Amino acid sequence: MRSRINRLLSYLGRPHLSIALDSIYVMLGRILAIVFGFVMTVVVARVYGPEATGLLALINSSGIIFGTITSLGLGTYLVKQLSIYSLHHDWGRARDTFSRAFAVSLVFAMLALLPTVAILSSRFPAFADQHFALSVLYIVAILIGRNILTLSFDASRGLLSTARFSALFAAPSFLGSLLLILAASFGLKHEMTPLAALAVGICLTSILSWIAVSKILSSPSKNVLSAEELSERSQNPPLGLIRIGLPFLVANGAALLVTEGHIVVAGFLLSAGDLGIYSASARIAVVGGFVLTSIVYVAQKDIARLTNLENIDELVIYTRRASLLVSGLSFPLILTIFLFREDIVNLIFGPPFADAASILSVLLVGQISQALFGITNPYLTMTGSQILLSRVVGIAAVLAVSLTLLLTPVLGVLGPAVALVVAQFFWGVTNLALIRLRDGFWLLWYPSLHLFSWKLRDHGR
Repeated sequence: MRSRINRLLSYLGRPHLSIALDSIYVMLGRILAIVFGFVMTVVVARVYGPEATGLLALINSSGIIFGTITSLGLGTYLVKQLSIYSLHHDWGRARDTFSRAFAVSLVFAMLALLPTVAILSSRFPAFADQHFALSVLYIVAILIGRNILTLSFDASRGLLSTARFSALFAAPSFLGSLLLILAASFGLKHEMTPLAALAVGICLTSILSWIAVSKILSSPSKNVLSAEELSERSQNPPLGLIRIGLPFLVANGAALLVTEGHIVVAGFLLSAGDLGIYSASARIAVVGGFVLTSIVYVAQKDIARLTNLENIDELVIYTRRASLLVSGLSFPLILTIFLFREDIVNLIFGPPFADAASILSVLLVGQISQALFGITNPYLTMTGSQILLSRVVGIAAVLAVSLTLLLTPVLGVLGPAVALVVAQFFWGVTNLALIRLRDGFWLLWYPSLHLFSWKLRDHGR
């Protein structure tokens, strides 16, 4: 057994073991964010009541969506470019890229601010209407804070150590829950307090992340912008950046449609009760992809750097080993959820949601596809094929929505689940085939016929 473990460690190699170690930091940050978010929700529910809890959930979710949309896909672009510039200590180009992306995103956020606030204010409960100006002020702070935090966080992924940027996951919910606990202990039980705590937590985190990024970017640069680059930069830079970020935005938006859009469509075909059961099973199934998303946060920077260095052989090895880690860590998690699905559903949601267990079984098949093929997404994004990826994900989104419309009347609550799984497999297998056609290798870890015997296949170059 020891020799098999040594063979596996030798296969991974020291640089690739760092993927697992760095991913642990990311997972810890995300777990802490969930824990502190749960604490915040419990405190608000128990101290400030259901209306304050509902308003907080609405504004917080709206802020996340607002930050994602108004970043215009430039966050992923920053991860890629700043990873490359930091590798070469080219801080001049890094500063220029970050400042221009930040300015374009902030202008777009300002333009989108008024209609967003108008929509959200129409959903104010009575206590928020009584303090309308203060409520609007908090919402503006949350929306703009989310915009700044989204770009600063993505920039930090390309510049900071994994441990440092992972702390940003939990910072907003930690600060918010801390402020709420302090307010409750001092007897401050006004219903506007949760919104104020959320605004302070998000704004403080966005400021700290922006300062951290700016401090690194202030380093002396080995290179300066050439006259040609300065001329290119002066030629309509906002439109140029928007054009660069658009494929990333389309890919992210289409991915959101795959995972969330079919639920919206199912909402028009299922009863409220059935939709609630399906939504509950979907939330549990997402846990199966926790490892993948954590490793992707780490791998994107390394893939961008290896691509820039044109170290193709190392890139192939790195991504296949990342695939091994995703598969090796995700499959036990998915299997555990499957084996204890009924107990998990009952523990979290209670007996009324017992039917969610059968739906969860189907959705976990989709999580298997994510574990097998999920690493293809950052590979395509960081190697310059974001437009190709956006088309694949777009087709997958159309497939998920269309199959939901066709299957839900026939299969009932299982229809959306089957539609999602088919779309996820189409997405993953298509990515895999495109990489094979373009780069000549299969980006997929798979064991040899002998158990616990791994070797890197000829990647066709």
